Amino acid sequence: MPPILLISFLLLLVVHTAKCQSSSVPPCVSNFCLVTLSTDLTMRYTIHYPEDDVPIDDECESCSISVQMIYDGGYAWLGIGLAGGVQSNSPMIGGHAIVGQPGISDPATFYLGGKDPELVRRTEMHVGASRIDYVGGKTVMDFTIAFGDWRGDENTGIRLYSPSSFIWAHGRDGETELGYHGPENKSTFTINTLLDNQSNDENSSSSSSEEEVSSKSMKSAWLAHGIMAFLAFGIFVPTAISSAVLRNCTLPTICGTRLENMRSTLLSKYWLYIHMGFNSTAAAFTVIVFSVAVSNINKDGGPHWETAHAKMGLSMFILVLCQVIGGYLRPSATATSIPGDAKVDDLVMTENKEGVADVHNNNEECKNSNEEVPQALPMKSMLRQAWELLHNILGIALFVFGVWQMYEGMELYHQRYDNASFATAVVFYFLWMAFWLCIIVGAIVYKWFFLKHDGSSGGVGGVPGENEGAVELPGQKIELDKSSSEIS
Repeated sequence: MPPILLISFLLLLVVHTAKCQSSSVPPCVSNFCLVTLSTDLTMRYTIHYPEDDVPIDDECESCSISVQMIYDGGYAWLGIGLAGGVQSNSPMIGGHAIVGQPGISDPATFYLGGKDPELVRRTEMHVGASRIDYVGGKTVMDFTIAFGDWRGDENTGIRLYSPSSFIWAHGRDGETELGYHGPENKSTFTINTLLDNQSNDENSSSSSSEEEVSSKSMKSAWLAHGIMAFLAFGIFVPTAISSAVLRNCTLPTICGTRLENMRSTLLSKYWLYIHMGFNSTAAAFTVIVFSVAVSNINKDGGPHWETAHAKMGLSMFILVLCQVIGGYLRPSATATSIPGDAKVDDLVMTENKEGVADVHNNNEECKNSNEEVPQALPMKSMLRQAWELLHNILGIALFVFGVWQMYEGMELYHQRYDNASFATAVVFYFLWMAFWLCIIVGAIVYKWFFLKHDGSSGGVGGVPGENEGAVELPGQKIELDKSSSEIS
């Protein structure tokens, strides 16, 4: 064979071998593969493995992936993670994400325990070659992580040949602190084969559509949860408390005689029924509110009783049931002792101008002296006084807890669904609750500092007034007036 032909044959053999070797290397190993996540977010990635041949193992513990996220919507935090959802209906819950915060922190790993910010916890998985910068009006995040270090719940992780499901999210322009991303700045996607970037667009679209329907349903349920909570603790509970504290408070003349007559007629006779009715209704609504919250968290697959809002909700649910059941089990107010130094033989019973029994000391020495004839005040049983004190304190505490709990819920709803009317709702809420606080606190102060000293009305907080209580005389029993002194 002529030398020229031999050389040509060898050259062709070399070129053919090179082409074969080149074609055997998957495209996402030798180059960066591009995935478009949204109109303003793209991802580039490449796979690394140490062997000369493509690994057979699907999980490939020795492999690693380099990722570059490019966001051209502004200066914001970026995150990409392995989808969770194994134990829940949400791809976020249970996921493991890598999040970068420009100007604050290089990309690091986080466990997504739930949708509340306090359930997103930083982990200590190793992330190499990580950085996040703002370059040319774009936020760019780079990192490299081993397959074995990036695993989700139930041993889910990155796969070379099987489908790998991811989630992504980013903050709004100017948001670098990790927080709620809003309903539009997040989604999921699946890559069927990482080595050649075979994505499953149809599956991703179907998953996104189902997630959108589920999100709308969940939003409506949380909205109903908040509205019923406001009815219970923003209307029913303060109305029940006000009916008790206003029952024997004379309104000032500026309110008009008609309003005072209405208060006197309505509350003096029916305050206890109003008090019990509104408290019982509030308890029924609390049960519904609690049930809706538990149902929503179960659908999401999130943990129970992890956040401050959830813990307070559980505590209030238990205390409300105790308060209402305790109200129906109110002990008798029959007196067990006679106050003062008066002897039973010296006590006489008269009827005052309101038609309520009074007990007076009929001792001759007291009558003949210039001193005012002392009046023996009726005494409630110790059990009744203890019950009233506990009932009053718990009632006011539940109202105060409710004020905090409802505001906390409004903030969580705004963070999750980006409610445009949040500021207006907050202003209205605080004005409304301030109105009730003024009524309740004002009535309590009025009774303690004015009526208590002149003895013109009943007590509050378990302290008996002039016309409250009962005293047992020999062969005779004086019952308490039904207007007991509890305020909640």
